[in-house]
Amino acid sequence: MAYIIHDTCTACGECLPECP
Repeated sequence: MAYIIHDTCTACGECLPECP
């Protein structure tokens, strides 16, 4: 809901729920 996964989304905290 808060995180939106786009085609090219690899930003930690931006679109991903947590950092790998």
